[in-house]
Amino acid sequence: MNTTIHNTPAETVTAAPGKIPYLYIRKDAVYAVSALALGWLFVRSFIFSGACLGAFIFTLAAVALGICFIGSAGKLTAKALIGGAVTLILAAPTLFSANYDMRLLAGFSAFASYIVWITYSFCLMPDSDFGGMASILSGVFARPFSRFADVWRAVGGGMRDGAGKKLLTSLLGLTAAVPLTFIVLINLAQADGVFENKLDELVGNISDRMIVNTVSVMLGILVAMYLFGLLSASRSSAAPKREQKRFIPAGFTLSLTIPLMLCYAAFFAVQLPYYLSAFGGVLPDGYSFSEYAVKGFFELVRVAVINAAVCLAVTLFADGRAVRRSVVTILGVMTLILLATAASKLYLYIDAYSLTLKRVYAAIALIFIAVFFILMIIRQYTDRLRLTAAALILCALFSVTMTFPDWDGVVAGSLIDKAMDSAQSDLTAAETLSHSPKVTESLIRAAEDGSRALSEAAGIQLNNRKMTFDASVSDQNTVLDRILCFNIGEYLSYGMIKDYYM
Repeated sequence: MNTTIHNTPAETVTAAPGKIPYLYIRKDAVYAVSALALGWLFVRSFIFSGACLGAFIFTLAAVALGICFIGSAGKLTAKALIGGAVTLILAAPTLFSANYDMRLLAGFSAFASYIVWITYSFCLMPDSDFGGMASILSGVFARPFSRFADVWRAVGGGMRDGAGKKLLTSLLGLTAAVPLTFIVLINLAQADGVFENKLDELVGNISDRMIVNTVSVMLGILVAMYLFGLLSASRSSAAPKREQKRFIPAGFTLSLTIPLMLCYAAFFAVQLPYYLSAFGGVLPDGYSFSEYAVKGFFELVRVAVINAAVCLAVTLFADGRAVRRSVVTILGVMTLILLATAASKLYLYIDAYSLTLKRVYAAIALIFIAVFFILMIIRQYTDRLRLTAAALILCALFSVTMTFPDWDGVVAGSLIDKAMDSAQSDLTAAETLSHSPKVTESLIRAAEDGSRALSEAAGIQLNNRKMTFDASVSDQNTVLDRILCFNIGEYLSYGMIKDYYM
């Protein structure tokens, strides 16, 4: 698409036949500068500040920028506002979750929701399942990079008398000078020892904070180029026309899937006592609980991935409605049986060894994989169910289920209860849990009410957590650091530990 910079919206341009030009004006220059600031904030928040309050502020500002673009295209509706609210909700765990991994998952979910929201709001989402998935993938890869450098063109678009073009060329020259200067400095340092010593002294005096800000600016520019490219390309794109093409013959579908079905059926029949033993709470001979549950889970994942890929391909591209129904239904039911078996084995494992985060996450994954296959089966019998929309909703619910509850606190409570009931003092598993208030509360309960050995073990962990908090607080030297790194869960937990040691 031909993108042209103009000083005022009144000027016109002759575009190449069949292409629509877009004129960047002063308003777009404000958007572009905002995107550059957001790029810096993204890197500063997600990479250097633990994806806490700064990450939520970034999401809030990015949603506001998206609303401005949607409004400039005259497509701001109630549904568009709801989509922006959903993106903010998915990012909310960055405010209160003490689990760093879950905060990153919340950020990734918000990013995916942002792509879907922009695609839908600019009416770029076809009704068909294939068209919807293709349009979302285009929003992730094609559209942002089709206008990757337009953030600089937009910055110059609001300036008069050729200042925008001069600024753009200056910025490009400065960007090109960075690696060139670096190479020259290295060679000059190798050529003269005195210069090398002076350069080492200069580099040694550069603080870590300067390095953090420099990296944030450099990487933030790339983020800004991606974000502005996505918004600009989406605003000026036309709704794609993608027709459903079923190019896989029914005979090929049956030839591909019948051998798979026979393999699964034969394997399940031979291993029937092994698979069903968990339903009766019986551990097969020669297996430990750990080996029995873990091996079954990863077997399931491999089979489920294969079956999901086959079922998706058949649903989207296979010819013959009756063939599609039969294949997806049979493979889906087989997968559901394996899911139920794996869930029973996982329950047997948890009952023997208590909860851990990995076991909780595995259980949640089993549930959502099962729901996905149920939706896949239902899709074969009704065209009213849009698989793409259902899958997106399912992914959002999965993110909420993983990130909103305090699973660290649940695991800690289960671990402490089991330790107190059995008079054990091994709290090694609690060391990997986050600094959530419920984890701290459980450790304090163990330190005050547990046996002597348990109380000492809990006291050691509480002291380690206090030292970690004290070190993190001392690293937050500026007001900006304290804002970006603020997290409600960790703040409450730190307060509980301070009160405990008072």
